[in-house]
Amino acid sequence: MINLATKPRRLHNAKKGSKLDWLFLLLFALTLIAFAAVDIRYLGTAFNSTMRFVWLLIFLFFLSTRGYLGRGLTGAFGLATLVYLGWIFATVLWSQVPALSAPKAILQVFVTVTFISAGYAWAHKALAEHAFSVFAGMTLLVVVTGVLGAGLAEAALDTGSMVLYRGLAYNPNLLGILVLMSVPWTVWYFHCNYLGKMRRRMIAYLTLGSVLAVLLLTGARSSILAVGVAGATYLYYTGLGRYAAVLGLVLLTGAVVVLNVPDLGSRVWGIVAKGTEESGDVFYSRRGVWEESLAGAEEGDLMGVGYGVSAGITEYIGGFSAADYGREKGNTVLAILEELGQIGLVLYVLMIASFFIRLMRAAARLPNGTLRAQIGLVIGTSLGLIVNSQFEAWFVAPAAPASPFFWSLVGCGMALARMAEQHSRVHRAIRRQQVTTGQAMGAHGVRHATR
Repeated sequence: MINLATKPRRLHNAKKGSKLDWLFLLLFALTLIAFAAVDIRYLGTAFNSTMRFVWLLIFLFFLSTRGYLGRGLTGAFGLATLVYLGWIFATVLWSQVPALSAPKAILQVFVTVTFISAGYAWAHKALAEHAFSVFAGMTLLVVVTGVLGAGLAEAALDTGSMVLYRGLAYNPNLLGILVLMSVPWTVWYFHCNYLGKMRRRMIAYLTLGSVLAVLLLTGARSSILAVGVAGATYLYYTGLGRYAAVLGLVLLTGAVVVLNVPDLGSRVWGIVAKGTEESGDVFYSRRGVWEESLAGAEEGDLMGVGYGVSAGITEYIGGFSAADYGREKGNTVLAILEELGQIGLVLYVLMIASFFIRLMRAAARLPNGTLRAQIGLVIGTSLGLIVNSQFEAWFVAPAAPASPFFWSLVGCGMALARMAEQHSRVHRAIRRQQVTTGQAMGAHGVRHATR
């Protein structure tokens, strides 16, 4: 059982007395914000759909000057990722809209390599306490978008059957995804400070409470489910014990409140069965999108219709954004089947599986502690994002708010896994040395006794 109140140890590669790389932190955080803030009122003026690519190029140049590019793309995961990206490029050859597939494939490579490299480099050099500090901007966005937007009449979105909350965001689902993206920093800050000094403790509790409150108000089911997956996985890897008891108490209290407050109970059901009250279909709001995507997936067949393409839609005007092209996919698996075909889906599964296997094996070698908790948080949040993408299909949109964040988190996870593997090798070497020393001392004692 770990003690969350203890000060996190330093990572193996962070020297005592080392300081934060503020330039790296600032550029990393601002680039992530540039992609996430496009559809947020007021912020979208400074971080518009064109400026996000400017920020990407600036950050890419910075990483190249530091020699960070390409880090994290190693082992089975690195190979699987490069093959997946290669297949994306290959689909340009038979794409129904090559003018769309080509630039989108290039952008996907830029985003994937840049942010995996950045996440790996940051986690590799940061102190344990700051391993997820580059994601603090996501929590700030949730506070700005969710909390400060509460005073606007437009923040409430009436769907006819219930009222959802979107704050300053374009829609409630976007705000829900922002909350999911805020999980690593919010949870880790709470992990480090929930029993710390009063000021930090208050910030930790207020931040966590505000983020969860905003999530529930959005009614974004896929994000609520994803955050639940992330939280449960994190608790598992930190060691459950008393935390499981606290979680059980919270769930029990919530159930009692729902049963005794009719309006709240109605709202909870409204979130679960979002759509029209008459339909009674839990997936009413997704059903039509999924049916169209299923038809597209069937047309994709073995090799797909081209990256970024909606089957049968060939009109594309070009530009920096494809937001006005095609239709909503609504599910990553169906979108990949449509765009990249069955071969693309196999490569996607291999890439994702190799990532999770690497992290799970690394965590299995560790006792409960800081590094294991960090790996658990990465596994949980990444898994939550994968779950969320089965409802939003952002995985095939390289400029979507969650895409740079996901690949950054993957890079962090690869660095943490490497640290765990190194620690495991060191501990095994120490144990072997201890056994060898013990055997030698035993043999010396036997010889001495026979004299």
